[in-house]
Amino acid sequence: ANGTAAAAAAAGSTPLLDPVLGNVAFASCAYGYSFSLRSFAQLYRGVCGDAPKDVLLVDEFARRLWGDVWYYPEERVFRRKPPQLGADRSFVTFILEPLYKLTSAVVGEHPKTIERLLGDDFGIHLKSSAYSQDVKPLLKEVCSKVFGSATGIIDMLVQHVPSSKEATAAKVARLYTGPQDPNSPLIQFMAGCSRTGPLVLHVAKLFPKNDASGFDAYGRIFSGTLRPGDEVRVLGEGFTPDDDEDSGDAVVSNVWLYQARYRVPMAKATAGNLVLVEGLDALVSKTATVVGRHLEEEVHVFRPLSFQTRSVMKIATEPLQPSELPKMVEGLRKINKSYPLAVTRVEESGEHTLLGTGELYLDSIMRDLREMYADIEVKVADPVVAFCETVVETSSLKCFAETPNRKNKVTMIAEPLDKGLAEDIESGKISITWPARKLGTYLVDTYEWDPLAARSVWAFGPAADGPNVLLDDTLAGEVDKALLGAVRDSIVQGFQWGTREGPLCD
Repeated sequence: ANGTAAAAAAAGSTPLLDPVLGNVAFASCAYGYSFSLRSFAQLYRGVCGDAPKDVLLVDEFARRLWGDVWYYPEERVFRRKPPQLGADRSFVTFILEPLYKLTSAVVGEHPKTIERLLGDDFGIHLKSSAYSQDVKPLLKEVCSKVFGSATGIIDMLVQHVPSSKEATAAKVARLYTGPQDPNSPLIQFMAGCSRTGPLVLHVAKLFPKNDASGFDAYGRIFSGTLRPGDEVRVLGEGFTPDDDEDSGDAVVSNVWLYQARYRVPMAKATAGNLVLVEGLDALVSKTATVVGRHLEEEVHVFRPLSFQTRSVMKIATEPLQPSELPKMVEGLRKINKSYPLAVTRVEESGEHTLLGTGELYLDSIMRDLREMYADIEVKVADPVVAFCETVVETSSLKCFAETPNRKNKVTMIAEPLDKGLAEDIESGKISITWPARKLGTYLVDTYEWDPLAARSVWAFGPAADGPNVLLDDTLAGEVDKALLGAVRDSIVQGFQWGTREGPLCD
């Protein structure tokens, strides 16, 4: 887990996961308990009764319950060396063994013995009817009473997860794609988590309604206040201030606070809250940015969600009854909304394909498609893994394309990227949205690129964080730069398509 966190975190800010730090909890849903080292140490402090607090220092005791630490009962001290070969560490002695003994007592002992054990050692008294339950529900009730159903998780969240007001500024800096101008009123409102500012909501997930007829949008309010009946503008992932095609107007029908399986209706929700919103699903595909309809300041969108895995396993789908094809197509559209990593496509042959991260992921998708979203029987082809090309050496031939009038020619070659550059692009250490000077300086200083080439980067692909680079390697004396610039967007679009689809393997 620490390796995964290190790969995802920025340099110098790797969050270390360690039970001693209190950011790791031990839990069991089956038996209804959770605890951290500190909350377990607090149980021992309770055993001391009215003894002075310095008899058992909870924090110091918790620190000694993990790692290569052994307890010497004769001397009542902890040491880094075991008393004898094969001795149990302190975690086993003080946590696992009591947990095993409690479980074995509930499973195998007489109810009177269990009642006496709970009363004498833990000060817990259950109703007489509780001891007549089967073993599993009884064990769950006992563990919940002893450990507290969520004590460890709650302690960990309180200690290590910052409040919305404290964390919003960092989230804005990491997720907002617009200029981070500290003098911008919108940036100030979002970074300050202001409830009086203009409405800005980041939708991160769509949850289906109970009858799967539609979706409700789940997201965080970064600024402003949201109420049922508000008129809003929904900005899709492809929205930019220069191209507002991926946007639309909507009216908020309902606002809920999500609490596990319950939805608590809200008359209004202010900045910092995670809310469930009805009325936006028609305009949201995966993620979206929602602002007030009459916001005058230029606004950008939040970054789409990034994942460590990609959808590489593909299956072809077909309805058992050809007449039910429209139902399946509508179901696939809902699958695309419901599963963040699902990708649905229509191939040139006309077949509908579905991409997921693996067989289990695709099994879950197909179950929802058959039973919830389409309610039809669907035939599935054998899964195949999607491949894309890579480059191992510089092209031996130049590939070119001519315009219909044969007066212009575009020539391209492929060559491997410098080692580490692809990883930097995917991890976000380098971004195509940087100013050309900043991007060029980074490539020159880090990878010793030629300054002219470093300033001629056109695009990354696929998408803005793809590990491929499109470079304009032409010279002004050899080509008409103005004419080349006129077709730049088309070339970039073709580059994005080629790196995304892998045409040779496809």
